[in-house]
Amino acid sequence: MLPQKRYERPELTSHKLTAPLAAVLVAALGAGLLAATPAAAETPEPPTGTATGAGSSARTVTLVTGDRVTLDAKGKVTGVTAAEGRKGMAFRVQQAAGHAYVVPRDAEPLLANGTADRRLFDVTQLVSSRYDDARRADLPLIVTYDKGTSVPASTFRGSGATVRRDLPSINGDAVRARKSEGSDLWETLTSGPGAAKVRKIWLDGRVKATLDRSVPQIGAPAAWAAGYDGKGVKVAVLDTGIDATHPDLKDRIGVGPEYERNVPPGGQVGHGRESVS
Repeated sequence: MLPQKRYERPELTSHKLTAPLAAVLVAALGAGLLAATPAAAETPEPPTGTATGAGSSARTVTLVTGDRVTLDAKGKVTGVTAAEGRKGMAFRVQQAAGHAYVVPRDAEPLLANGTADRRLFDVTQLVSSRYDDARRADLPLIVTYDKGTSVPASTFRGSGATVRRDLPSINGDAVRARKSEGSDLWETLTSGPGAAKVRKIWLDGRVKATLDRSVPQIGAPAAWAAGYDGKGVKVAVLDTGIDATHPDLKDRIGVGPEYERNVPPGGQVGHGRESVS
């Protein structure tokens, strides 16, 4: 097993902007705490799939708070538009390890006490995950609750969100928040009827399992190049559990004995699944 890399929290640098977001915003961004343009001053969004701002790679990102952030082609924050009902909200723009964060003032206490996931305000990651407005109309979240509590699905629906999956193992829900509903869900989960039950609001981020070391170590690429693809070969694997519904394994698994009492042979992300597939 490879040693785990020690995680060190990156040092944050912030910009405090006092200038209003107008034509001079780009020049002012290096100077102070951001005061957002009110929602009423917005211009219509371009059709889905087109870029916003300067350059073909410019993006607009709607935060979980409903506020919208614009970035230029180089990923630099060039403006923030407060969601409806959030006029006068201030924002802190921070840089850390090459990522830009835009944090509304009312989110700072929730980040400090661990209720909000910092990735929710990492606009660099939101764009790289294809969660920007041109490529996605909703924001995927995971909401967890204090022990013995939960937020009803009807509460989410009333706030412009949909519960996509119950997650009993962590006492939470996988939720999709419609960006067009603005700050409704944020207010429900932080100051409304669901606030007292919420343990944490996470970004449901993208993950990718990689085999960049183990596969070359066993010579698999050379075997594939020689035409060996495993077809017609029966394999017995002694490992951790597998996900028998995985496309590589569905309807192809025989007997699966259990060697650990009271532990089923299934597994969603275990090493056994990658070994078998």
